[in-house]
Amino acid sequence: DTWDRLDQIEAPTLIAAGRYDGIALPATQENLASRIKGSTLRFFEGGHLFMIQDRTATATMIRFLNGEEV
Repeated sequence: DTWDRLDQIEAPTLIAAGRYDGIALPATQENLASRIKGSTLRFFEGGHLFMIQDRTATATMIRFLNGEEV
């Protein structure tokens, strides 16, 4: 279990999640974001396959990896 160590993450972190995900629940993603200082949480339209359901998801992740504002 790494829950107690999540606050040690210092790297920029994007948490990308599907708004209607029944596997990685949105509440779980919000809890995760609350434990990682400075993390960015973005919800996308769709479920567990939001990356193919919401065409903006991949572009957002690329912008994040390029150090751009998301």
